[in-house]
Amino acid sequence: SIVTLRTESPEIVTSASQPEARWALHRSWVRWPWIGPRPYVAFQVPERAGRLRVVTPAFIDQVHNEGQVIQVWVVNDEPDIIRLLDWGVDGLISDRPDVAVKVNAAWYNERQPAE
Repeated sequence: SIVTLRTESPEIVTSASQPEARWALHRSWVRWPWIGPRPYVAFQVPERAGRLRVVTPAFIDQVHNEGQVIQVWVVNDEPDIIRLLDWGVDGLISDRPDVAVKVNAAWYNERQPAE
């Protein structure tokens, strides 16, 4: 289990487990901050789990306010990539790197200050 891995090999960094991500999502609904150390360094979550939207601006804010990063999977469509980047996700995992790289580069270039 991930708990065993973290106990036996604390030098290995991990992302939040499904229960840890669920707990963070629930806390984001009421803006309840986490206090204390976390055994993970990132959230790697789907945008939706069934009918439940996991990734929201509030969840992203909660994750960032707690010093963590959020990476969303699996994002393959240009409008979804742009929306999630606009919301402030730190990374996207895609089955379509040809689309994701192109859209991410264009999004980033459009938001750079003029020199």
